[in-house]
Formats: sequence, structure tokens, C-alpha cells
Amino acid sequence: MNKLIKPLRTRIRYIFFGPTYQVANHSALTSRGNQRQIRLLLVVAGGIWLALVTTDGIARYWERRPKSLRTIKGANVLNQRPNLRQQPWPLEGNLARKLAVAQLEQPYAAAEDTTARYLTTDAYGYRLGNSLPPYQVVLCGDSFFDNNIIADSLARYSKLSVGNMAIDGRGPLSMVRFLAAAPPAYREAKIVVWTKIESAVKRTEFESMAGQFKELLPQSRLKSMKHSWEQSILWPASLDLYLTESSALKHYLTRISSEVEWTLTGQYTSEIVLGRQNLPVGQVPMLFQAIDAGLLPAPSTEDLLFIADRIAEVNQQLRQRGITLFFALAPDKSTIYQERLPQSHPFRAHFEAQLENLLHARGVKTIGLSQGIRKAALERPTVSLYYTTDTHWNELGQSLAAHIIADSIKHSQMK
Repeated sequence: MNKLIKPLRTRIRYIFFGPTYQVANHSALTSRGNQRQIRLLLVVAGGIWLALVTTDGIARYWERRPKSLRTIKGANVLNQRPNLRQQPWPLEGNLARKLAVAQLEQPYAAAEDTTARYLTTDAYGYRLGNSLPPYQVVLCGDSFFDNNIIADSLARYSKLSVGNMAIDGRGPLSMVRFLAAAPPAYREAKIVVWTKIESAVKRTEFESMAGQFKELLPQSRLKSMKHSWEQSILWPASLDLYLTESSALKHYLTRISSEVEWTLTGQYTSEIVLGRQNLPVGQVPMLFQAIDAGLLPAPSTEDLLFIADRIAEVNQQLRQRGITLFFALAPDKSTIYQERLPQSHPFRAHFEAQLENLLHARGVKTIGLSQGIRKAALERPTVSLYYTTDTHWNELGQSLAAHIIADSIKHSQMK
């Protein structure tokens, strides 16, 4: 054992303090700093780390029940922080943050909605809207549903109580969490509206549902402790969970990242596509994402068959509980504002009708959002339904989508 430890100790000493002092060869020495200074630095760094570990442990102990880092984790992903009260929600678009938006204020940011927004969450981390529990309708989906406006609008149009379980960027996961661990306020729901932004309809998203479901099931104490630790701020991959979109710190870090990228490469992120500017009077140019559905090839028929089968399985599980499922593709800007894409990025064929036909053949109810929203956009081209510097629909677009969903639910109930 000593033969193994001694070389390791020698190696560590070399890394921190340089080669061993040899009287006969002064020129071979490479100074690595004063040993006392380096030891002091290690002691200070270790003390800070120990303080963080202690603080993190205390915070877990005093955290409000249910223990959000365990109950709310959902395949290692937090939704919002639990028990938030009137926290401001950022107004800048997530695409704009990746650019020096001050340099693009005109004309791209000409039609941004600057209405002040606030959010509150319950003990499970889900947004609280105007509806009172128990909820009759549940929204599952990604960031296109993860807001109060669409939930409150749907409640107003449908005259039903609406709860929001959507998770930013995690549409399939939100459904997994509803099936496996719905909070009490959501368990009496008879209608579930499940949406997925069309650019994120990928086979891999739905393949991960089985694994996510297993992670939500009760685990051994050892696994629970491991997951709890991996949710800690001390776990590097979890830092983003604490830097939510409502965190001012995340805004500054993103801007710093953009400036560094510009300095090193001479360009900002290639994920952003600048829409054309030579538009008719009254129409504003927009920013798009290179991953928008209208800019990429449609999923293969094989992949759509797989996705339809997974959605049909969810539909069957909900039907056994007496719950009706409505599935909807949330259209992104490239679908609604095809004419504002640059000539270098022509609009590609769509797949919504093909997926809807596959779902209908499997007995799944669908809600067609693209047709109604695009019709409204063409009828009033000077009124934006999406943020010009963000990928999401704005308040008008959300309200219109809620109206279409409410009409579809009412029409289905009348049959």
C-alpha cells in the first residue's frame, strides 16, 4: 500500500509545488508559488466549500413542506421555485438576450409587449392563476403553456377551473408528472390539454418518458439522498435550476456570455435568424430560431408513428381514470409568420396534419391551433401575436390560443 501512496503523494506535491529541490540542479526548478500561500488558499477554499455544504443542509431541513428538492424534482428538473409570492417575471425575450438587443432595437424590438408580469407558485412549484382548486382542466406542456395568461384566458372562455402543470421546455415530462404524482388540487380534473411546441416534436423527447416515469416512483433512501444531493446548488449541473428566468443574475450572465462570444468569434449565436426587414408598412420584422419547425425538415413518418403511439398510450391511461385528453401542437413563429422569414431560410413543409391524422386513427382528440392563429395573423398583419424578439406568443396570441382550445372543448362536450 505504501508503494502506491508514496508516488501519488509525490505527484500531488509536484503539481502544486513544482519539482523537488535538488542542490546540484538549480536551473531545473520551476517556481509554482510559495507553499505557505498555496496552503492558505486551499484552506480558505475548503472553508468556503464547507460553509456552503452546511448552509445547503440547513436550508433543506427548514424548507417548507412538501420538500421541494425531492417531491418537486420530477426527473431532476424543478418547475418553478415553490411558494413564490409576487415575483417579477422578466420582460425581455429569450432570443433577445442572446443578442446585443440594444443594437437591434429598431426595427426588431419595435412591437415588444412591456406589460409588467408577476408570478406566484404553490408549494409544489406550479403557477397559481385566478382559478381556485380543485381544478377541472389541467394544462400540461412546455413554455407555451407555462404562464398565467393562457390558463386564466382558458378559464374565462370555458367557464371551467384551470390548473397549470406545464414545465418550461419539458412537455412530455409535465405529462409524466401528472400521471405519476399529480398534487391533490389536480386529481379531480376531467380534462387534460397537452401541448408541445412543434419545433420540439422529436422522437427522443417521447422516448425519455418511460425513464422519467421511473424516476418519479418511490425510491430507496440511498437513491433519494443521491437525487437530493444532485439537486443541490453545490452540484455543478444543477446551478441552472437556481438561476431561473426570474433571476436577475441569469440575465447578466447571459449578456456576459454573449459579449465573450462576440469578442472571440465576431458573431452572436448562430441559433438566431434575423427576419427580413423589407416588409409592408406597419409590419415589424422578427427574430426566429434556427431550430424552428418551419426551418427544419419534418420528422420522418417512422418517428411520427412512434410519437403517435406514445400519445395514444397516455390517452389510454387517462381514459381509464375517466379523463379526456386533448393534444395540441403549439405553432412557432416560423409557421405563423412564414412571409417574414429571410430569403436565405425558406419555409419547409409542415407535418401537423399528418400527426393529427395518426392520432385520430388511435382515438386521440386533437386541437388544431396553427390554422386559426395563422388566419388571424394574415387578417391583421400589423398586429403581432408573437413577441418580435422571443419565440413565444404574446398576450394576444395566448388569448387567441385559449379561445380556440375552449371552443374545441365545448364542441367535443356537445357531441
